[in-house]
Amino acid sequence: LIVPDIMIKVSSWVLGHYGFLSDILPVSEIIDRLCDLVEKPLNCLETRGWIVSAILLLCSRLSSTSLSPTVLNLLRKYSNSRSLDVQ
Repeated sequence: LIVPDIMIKVSSWVLGHYGFLSDILPVSEIIDRLCDLVEKPLNCLETRGWIVSAILLLCSRLSSTSLSPTVLNLLRKYSNSRSLDVQ
């Protein structure tokens, strides 16, 4: 399934800001799915930044103080990115 980057940006923004209100999926599952999405090939590097922002917003809503290994690996990987949008 090919989804335009603009749809991914909008979906990431909505999930980052309102995903914690979901009755269907727990926040941790939304984060896992976004972590999978950020690794997919994207047309625009800026889109990856939107996804990472959504993940971090959702992580700030978790009651747990520790981040999952998946999120920690993602942060390590993208914290040194050449793109400021992803950092």
